[in-house]
Parts: sequence; structure tokens; C-alpha cells
Amino acid sequence: MAKSVEEIKALERLVNLNTLILSFNEIEQIEGLPADGKALKRLDLNHNFIRRIEGLENKSSLQNLNLTNNWISDINQI
Repeated sequence: MAKSVEEIKALERLVNLNTLILSFNEIEQIEGLPADGKALKRLDLNHNFIRRIEGLENKSSLQNLNLTNNWISDINQI
């Protein structure tokens, strides 16, 4: 059985990363994304354990964000 990803890390220097799909894992926080995030257009984190929408600062080019089926109770955090 494959081990689930529990945290996003070591992606800070991938400045040209434009798509990241980490759905169906055990991620609890949005963190460790490329620092400037200028290239990141799609982020799919559905079916995880995320409770808060945070860590998306400076991700102005983000066009598609999927956080469905997480544990987010307050969407006013955006």
C-alpha cells in the first residue's frame, strides 16, 4: 500500500511549477508552495484534511483551486 503525503514541502524552489495535484492524501495545511507562485496556475488539494484556507499569498496567477472534500468550515478565510 502506498504511503499518503502528509505535508507539502521542498517545493519552494520550483519557481516554474504550474500544476500541482496532491488530492486524496493526508495534508492538513497549505504550505511549502513555490515562494513567488507566479507560475502556479492549478492547485488541486481535494480529499485531504485541510481546515483553513491559508498559505496562498502571492499566488496571483492561480486560476484553478480545488479544495473540495476537506475539513474547511469557514470559506470567509479567502
